[in-house]
Amino acid sequence: MTRLIRDSGPACNLCAEGKYQANAGGTGCDECASGKYLDTTGNDAEADCKACPANYGNNPTASTAESECQCNPGLSGVNLNGGTCLQCATGTYKSSTGSAVCDACPANSESPMQSVALTTCVAGTAGLNGGTCSQCAAGTHKAAPGTAVCDTCPANSNSPLQSTASTACKCIAGYNGPDGSDCTTCATGKYNDDDV
Repeated sequence: MTRLIRDSGPACNLCAEGKYQANAGGTGCDECASGKYLDTTGNDAEADCKACPANYGNNPTASTAESECQCNPGLSGVNLNGGTCLQCATGTYKSSTGSAVCDACPANSESPMQSVALTTCVAGTAGLNGGTCSQCAAGTHKAAPGTAVCDTCPANSNSPLQSTASTACKCIAGYNGPDGSDCTTCATGKYNDDDV
């Protein structure tokens, strides 16, 4: 006759990859946070969770492999396994995590290296940051990048479309004065036939 031997109770299970249990008598396992992973079982400390390499993170909680680490926003490239996350170049941006390419800024806008969003309208344009940037109209100018509106040229002067300096404002025919400054009527016996 064969005798069956019973265990004395339920077995304690090892925490799976991506998880750990730091407390004796625990009833479940804690997950490694985003930006970390754990590729072994039976871990007993949060410190066992390994950090994703520099420029990587935002992987799901309880990740089990370094290959789950993703490029952070502002960086693009393939996920690990031989890949590298590179900074988005000036004039490009990337707001999401992962291997997607950096998006080019729309016309008349710019962003610095490693941007996560559109930054500013370039000089000679105006609009809301992250939105459409329109060229300054003829007769206006804007020297600095940003959201400021285009400044109007002084009276009796005009400037070309998308001017980036006040000196682009030149006196119209019949008036004279320094570029970007007040224009006065030409005196009797004098004329200005420049048509700006």
